[in-house]
Amino acid sequence: MEEGDRLAQVMVGEPGTDILIATKGGKGILIPMDDPDKGFRSMGRTASGVKGIKLAPNDLVVGAETIQDEDFVAVITARGYGKRVNTGKDFRLQGRGGQGVRILKAAEKIGPVVSVIKVTGS
Repeated sequence: MEEGDRLAQVMVGEPGTDILIATKGGKGILIPMDDPDKGFRSMGRTASGVKGIKLAPNDLVVGAETIQDEDFVAVITARGYGKRVNTGKDFRLQGRGGQGVRILKAAEKIGPVVSVIKVTGS
């Protein structure tokens, strides 16, 4: 990590899962974990890692989840608004370092995205 960087989240991904990364500005990217060209690969302790999502100016990562098949996630904003998102329908797999897709249009009324969490049930 570089000076000023902070760790947003750590998780263990199982084979066959994808990684969803969400930003404060309402963007998200779904990255295949098992694809050596598009996904994440094992690295040594001294490696600095790879970029998961390209951030807009003043944007930052607020969370990440491991995703299997068509999991649902809840996207929560600073003012208490939430949106349930079907990852199988609302996302396409992308390579790491992409801009992602809009999950939620951030607006003053709802505030910035503060969290993303996997949900089950209806």
